[in-house]
Amino acid sequence: MPLSKFNRWLSRYKSAWEKLDPRRATALFTQDARYFETPFSEPPEGMEAIYHYWSAATGNQANVQFTYPALTDRRP
Repeated sequence: MPLSKFNRWLSRYKSAWEKLDPRRATALFTQDARYFETPFSEPPEGMEAIYHYWSAATGNQANVQFTYPALTDRRP
C-alpha cells in the first residue's frame, strides 16, 4: 500500500476514534477483516464483530486525542 494511501486511512481512523464513532471505524475495514487490539486475545472478525467491539470499547471513553508520529516514505 502506498504510504499516502495509508496516511489517508490512518487519518480517517483517527477521526473515527476521536468522534467515538463505531460506524466510521467499521467502514475502514473489509467484510472479512480481523481487528487485532492485542496479540493476546482472539480478534473480532468481520465488520459486524468489529462494530460491536468498537461500540463497547468507545462507550466508556471521552475526549480522545489520537496522535501518531509522522510517517514518511524513506525509500531512496
